[in-house]
Amino acid sequence: MAAEGQNFTLVAGDTVRLAFTAYDSDGTTPLDLAGATIKWQLARDEAGPALISKQTGSGITVTNAAGGTFVVAIAPADTAAITAGGYYHETQVTDASGNVSTVATGSIAIIPGLIA
Repeated sequence: MAAEGQNFTLVAGDTVRLAFTAYDSDGTTPLDLAGATIKWQLARDEAGPALISKQTGSGITVTNAAGGTFVVAIAPADTAAITAGGYYHETQVTDASGNVSTVATGSIAIIPGLIA
């Protein structure tokens, strides 16, 4: 079950850490992330293509496996060349048993930075 409405605003070229909690299908029990693979992508819209991609070990860090929490790290270089505007993001977890769940979807507004 995807947590919808995971909406953010960020300034292009900033260092950003997006914190998430993944829940199982009941929407209240944290998803066990022990041994899981997490993928996060940002695109102009749901049809893609992905403009930024992160995964466990490469931009995504599990902060509490039993509690279902993880952080997506966005580096300044990831957004420095992206045009300001609205974007779509999605997070998918494949658990240790191979079950696939989309755990977050939403929009990201990228705004230009005033200070260069």
